[in-house]
Amino acid sequence: MKIIQWIDKFNPPLGGGPTSVLALINDMQDVKFEVVANAVYCHPLIEKYSGSAIISSFLPYDITGHLKYKGIYKALLLPYKTLSEYIRFKNKKKYLEKADYDILHVNGPEINYGFTTFDRLLHNPFFQKITNFKFVNKPKILTLHGTPSLETNNPADFYNEKRMIEMFDNIICVEGYIYEYVKKYAESKNAKNVWFIPNFVDANKFKYTLPTYNEKLKVLFIGRLDPTRGLDLLYGLIKNLPEYIELQIIGSGASIKINELDSLIDNKTNIKFYPNIQNELIPKYIENADIILNPVKVEGISRGSLESLSCGRPVIMLDKGNRYPTIHGKTGYLIKEDINELLSLPEYINDNRSELEKLGRNARKIVEEQFSTDVIIPKIKKIYENLCYQ
Repeated sequence: MKIIQWIDKFNPPLGGGPTSVLALINDMQDVKFEVVANAVYCHPLIEKYSGSAIISSFLPYDITGHLKYKGIYKALLLPYKTLSEYIRFKNKKKYLEKADYDILHVNGPEINYGFTTFDRLLHNPFFQKITNFKFVNKPKILTLHGTPSLETNNPADFYNEKRMIEMFDNIICVEGYIYEYVKKYAESKNAKNVWFIPNFVDANKFKYTLPTYNEKLKVLFIGRLDPTRGLDLLYGLIKNLPEYIELQIIGSGASIKINELDSLIDNKTNIKFYPNIQNELIPKYIENADIILNPVKVEGISRGSLESLSCGRPVIMLDKGNRYPTIHGKTGYLIKEDINELLSLPEYINDNRSELEKLGRNARKIVEEQFSTDVIIPKIKKIYENLCYQ
């Protein structure tokens, strides 16, 4: 059985999509995988990975990660980025039409991000119409890692998501709210296989450790430097940080956001900022913390929360939608989107440090039993087998 994983941004493997693909490759050693991705500078076009897996990267080079792709250059280079997306998609399509494989697994919904950027500016679905997978006459799966339309409220995003849903008969949703959204729309069109299979975590990599009691309460923020990740609350905490807290920040994002955060921190001795940290280093940072701050504004589980809970570290999240397995008072804390509530909670936590160990044990148990790779990945493999051998 050979699976082609289509994921535009794979190198370096940052974020939920690449992390999921890597886990599938590592845990299904009896399955042949090929990753179809965008070519990036300093990476070979053909790369052998774990077992029999191959990473195939397609030209032109994706300039998104280039050092010059920022500020005014980002706007000036958008036409080039859009044209390169078109050429690259055609190259991938031509390759797939001749390739030997059993299932195509697409990670979306944002394919060809240059198209998405232009269409959002136009508020009209123009370029994304080029992204079409109807040419694939083999079983194909779409994993939806998000629904941007619920954040942007942009007509172009609504159109693109619905187009993607209509093109695939097999759809995996990593969040409950995505599942409800897709199921409702899919049923209005035709019968489709729609599954809710949550994000998963490698419980061996993100292993449980007891918290170490330090003089200061160590609070760790992990996430993209993006408004939807609760940057306003993080900035509010930085400006009003109590002396008894040591704040550590692991943030990934564009240079402009990194520089903005650097300026705000302004050499504060009780704040440490680590931009664009590699994924394999994150478990150590989590283990070194007492509690994790993840004020993401979009409802759902959040991979960052799962990884932290797996390490036995309670998580602070916004009380918005279904946050399970972050349960208030059992595995973490849910707060209103209010800076005053965020500032008052650490004082309670600092006075009740022993509570963190109890919450951490509860968190680890739930993750091991319901969200570990050992539990979730077999469900995906079963879908592969049913589609391949039906």
